[in-house]
Amino acid sequence: MVGSLVNNGRWRLPPARSEEQLQLQTFLTTIDLTEEEDNYEWELGGAQTSRDSTGEVYTYLRPTLPKVSWEAVVWTKRGVPRHNFHLWLVVQDRIPTRDKLLRWRLQVDPLCLLCNGANESRDHLYKDCPFSFDLWTQLATRLRLQPLRSCGGTLNQMIALLKDKPLTRMKSSGSNLVSPPGSIHSYTWA
Repeated sequence: MVGSLVNNGRWRLPPARSEEQLQLQTFLTTIDLTEEEDNYEWELGGAQTSRDSTGEVYTYLRPTLPKVSWEAVVWTKRGVPRHNFHLWLVVQDRIPTRDKLLRWRLQVDPLCLLCNGANESRDHLYKDCPFSFDLWTQLATRLRLQPLRSCGGTLNQMIALLKDKPLTRMKSSGSNLVSPPGSIHSYTWA
């Protein structure tokens, strides 16, 4: 590839389209080319190696984030992946509720589709909406949980439930349904 840009020991570079390209071309013209065979060296965090690793580069570039207390509730091994992802969106307040759709300049009615009584948002859907709270109350009662009108409080209950027993038993139409606590949310709202 470099050979296609060199002719008779001189660089043949296309015109620069940005200041960064101009700086790169200026630097390249200071390099003396030889007939020796090229070799590659990868440097990551001050350590040189002859092989590249996408995984190591990804780990190096991404920021190290602290563990969150709700990780085990959201990302369960026995959960349905799309339910886990949905709960992660809810916890992060990234679920596309109508208030977010309006901010994205989409033409939608701002009122909650379930109660038609207030503007739809994550907090409204999961704590203030009378319809969804009635549903949550029925489910929480079956699980012997105190239904709360707080997203954080409900999440803390699920974390405590996971610490007490990894799987939750719930009577459903005469049979035992065994489910991770995070899936309780998903079976209800996803």
